[in-house]
This record gives sequence, structure tokens and C-alpha cells, in this order.
Amino acid sequence: MVRPSIDLSSFRLQIQQWKNDEGLTVQQIIRRLKVDFHIEVSRMTMYRNLKAWGTSLTQHTQDSERLRERMQELFFHMVLNDPFMLLQLHSEGFIITKTGLSRIRRELGLWRRQTPEMVTERLTELRRFFTDEAEKNTKLESYGRTYLYVYVRQHQHVLSRRALYECFRDFYPGSITERWNTMRYRRTGWTAPGPDFIWSLDAYDKLKAWGFEIYASIDAYSRFITWFYVGISSSTSRSVVAQYLHVLSQRKTMPNLVRSDRGGETVLMAGAHYYLSKSRVRVRDGNPQDVRFQDCWIYGKSTHNEKIESWWLRLSRGRAKFWREYFSEITELGYFTNDSLPDRIAMLYIFMPLLRAEFAEFVLMWNSHYIRKQSNRPHVVPGQPWTLYFQPEARQVESFAEVIPQDRLSTLQNIFARDDIDLDAYLPEDTIIVCERILQGQQDEPNDPAQRPKLSSYLFLRHHLQQYIANKEVPALGLLVTPTGGLDRVRDHLAAHDIDAALLLERIEEEEIEEESPQVYD
Repeated sequence: MVRPSIDLSSFRLQIQQWKNDEGLTVQQIIRRLKVDFHIEVSRMTMYRNLKAWGTSLTQHTQDSERLRERMQELFFHMVLNDPFMLLQLHSEGFIITKTGLSRIRRELGLWRRQTPEMVTERLTELRRFFTDEAEKNTKLESYGRTYLYVYVRQHQHVLSRRALYECFRDFYPGSITERWNTMRYRRTGWTAPGPDFIWSLDAYDKLKAWGFEIYASIDAYSRFITWFYVGISSSTSRSVVAQYLHVLSQRKTMPNLVRSDRGGETVLMAGAHYYLSKSRVRVRDGNPQDVRFQDCWIYGKSTHNEKIESWWLRLSRGRAKFWREYFSEITELGYFTNDSLPDRIAMLYIFMPLLRAEFAEFVLMWNSHYIRKQSNRPHVVPGQPWTLYFQPEARQVESFAEVIPQDRLSTLQNIFARDDIDLDAYLPEDTIIVCERILQGQQDEPNDPAQRPKLSSYLFLRHHLQQYIANKEVPALGLLVTPTGGLDRVRDHLAAHDIDAALLLERIEEEEIEEESPQVYD
């Protein structure tokens, strides 16, 4: 029986646009026809039609400085291999072929395979890098193979994992043994069907005693960190909703579900997410129905919030544990008390920028590192969090991201703009100026060991702040007030936009009662 021919003439303009304007390959065009129009064609049929239309079958790379800069970013910072780099460049509108990518990468010196001479030279550079890092901090001692590979690549050193780790083993022999001794059995768990199906969020309080509050969200499928905050306020609902709205303002989509504990800091964010989600329609029992609160938000115990709790352990081992032990040592030595204004100001001024930079670096490294397949944890999806989150189509996985209703987002932004808070601020401007002026008088360049970073500067500033306050100098020193008040703080603003705060709270409280039954996501 002769197979009927497929007439693609009605799709000619669309196919030519995909080919010429978007730079899609023949295989990608075939996939788009199947996904968008439910039409299946063979490669031979597609080639025959393209030839008949006079469409060039050969795609040429459009080289540019911007393309080369982006390739370097994806190679070093996101640690992408060629297939994922090609996919990302195509999604950003660059016209580039597989051959063109390989050629330009080599011209940029981004070699994946290296000669013995190149390996020897780069090992010398790597040893120098390890020496410099050891003098500045102790972070490398806590990294395993995968973190180490990503961290070194992000500092523009390219070597195979094996060569790199053998060099590291010679340089830090003690840390290898210590990591083996910390291995523990890991329980089984669950995963989501795709990115943005559910975000898991919570606060990290281990550094709160010294004024550093942390809040973060992780995508359950990809383990991509969707936001990370270090500041002076993660335990108030006003700060958390400001963080969430800031994240959404940088995106076009929002998660389908959010998972959190029942802490009071989530009330405003839960309300904001519910308000944004109400524009959706869910189908239940074959009938379209309005979205309920439990359709977009899940409450549960913090200990059952497995995805973010698991990541806190990674953050602790990666770097937070070092700072907790270091700050505890400073406290035990009598150099910090929470009821001392000079101590609290000096602590925030010296260490807040350092912690923000270091934790941001760790988040970037985490999002770029490769999660291996694990035989004893079959639910774990292998891959890089960044590619799993941004490129689900590479694995034929559906993204569950919901389009943000911009009118509703604008309404929320207008409401909270009247009660604006600066998430980046951690000290009053006058106090920062005084601290800057004091540190300018520090004569000797601090040479603190890596185990006690910035200790000399902290003690110097602390001492002079004590004198400043004792002498009653002006301007007066102070701390920023954390934005408390929660729902009451913006109740009138919500009412002005026909948002009933009492009804919102009732919906949330109903969900807390219903949540006593077992949740499928725990």
C-alpha cells in the first residue's frame, strides 16, 4: 500500500520562518510541526519540500562579538556542554550551527580535549589558583568532585574532572578523608513532573543570631534555586512578599504550586500567589472551576519540606557551617553580644557584603553543577539544575510554569509600593558613612588568616564604634527597623483594590485545617 503524501504547502511560510528567522534545524522543525500542529513528517519529506521551495538547506553561523561573549558566559559560568549551549543560543535568537559552535569555541581557547602539554600548563595554573584560594578562604576544603569542578571552571580553569581532583587530592589530602567520614545514608523521596510544578521555600535561621537572615526557594523538579535572599529580614511577611514580587518582576511566569511551612512570614506571599493564581481556571470532574487556595499553595511542617531542607544541608556543608562556627568563636571570645549596638553594626557592616557575595557564588555553582544518577534514589532526576529548569524540552519534559497576569501583578506592586522596603539595605546610610570613615583610618593592611577572615577589620571598627557612641558623636548610630505588621500593615491598601484581607486569611486558615490530612507531596 502506497503511503499518502503529506502536503506542507499551507505551512510553507511558517516552516521558512522557523528555518530562516529562528535558525531551527530540520529535526527541530519536524518536532515543532508535531508539537504545534500534530503533523508527523519524515526528514526526507522535509528536505524535499525545502528544496522545492528554494530554501537553502545549509545554515551558516552568524558570528558576532555578542555571540562570542555569550558563549564564554555559558561555557564558564553555566558550565554547559555543546548540545545544551547550542540549544540555549538558539533559544536566545543566535544563528549558529553545531560546527560553527565548535569552531568558535576553539578560536576562543575553550578546549574540551587537551594535549599533554596543555594539561601540564593548566595544572601549574591550577596549583597556583589553589594556593591563592587557600590564603583567602577555606571554602575549597568543603567541596567534593562536582562542586570543585564547577567552582574551578567558573574561575576559568579548564581541566578534566579526573586531572583536577588528583591535583586537589595532593593539595588538600585531609579534606578527602573528612568527606568520606561525613557520608550518611540518604532517605528516598519524591520528585515533581516538571519545572515550575512546585517551588519549595523556607528560612534558614542558623546565622540569625548574628543578624544575617536567609530565605530561599527551590524548584522541586530541577533543584534550581529560583531565589535566594540574605539580609536583615526573612522572618516577616512583608519582607517575604517583597522578595517574591521582586522575583516575579524579573520573569514572565510563576510556579504552579508553592510549598511552605505554616510560619507567619508566608501569609502575605500566600495571599499574593493566590491572588495571581485566581485568573486561572482548573478543570475538576470535567467542569471548569475557579482556583481554590489549596490548588496553588501547600502548607506542611518545616521538617517535611524536604526539597529546601535538603538544600539547606548542602548550603551548610558548602559554606554556612564555616560562618556559623566562626561567628560562634567570635562570640565565645567576648567580641560579640546581641545587645551591643557597636557589635551588631560592626558585624553587619564587615560581613554582610562578604556573605552575600559568597552565598551568591555558591548558588551559581549549585545551579551549574551536575547531579548524578543515583541507583538508590531513582526519583532523583540527573542533570544540571540550570538546564533542567530552563531547557525541559531537551528531555521531553513539560514545563508547568503559569503566565503571570500582568494586570494583577501591577496591582500588587502598586499596593506594596506605598509601603516600600529596600531589600538590599542592612544599615542606615548615616551609619554606613561613619563606618567607612572609621575604616579609612586603619593604618595597617589586615593580613588575617583564611580561618578568620576580616577579624582585624571587625575588631578595629567595633572598638572605634564603642568610642564614637561613648563620645556621643553625631550623627547618631543605629540599626534599620525590620518591617513588621504583616497583613495589618497593608490591609487598607488591599481594601482599596477590592481585595478582602479577612476573606484571604479565612482561605489560608481553612487550608491549615485541611492540611492535617496526609499530603501527597510530603
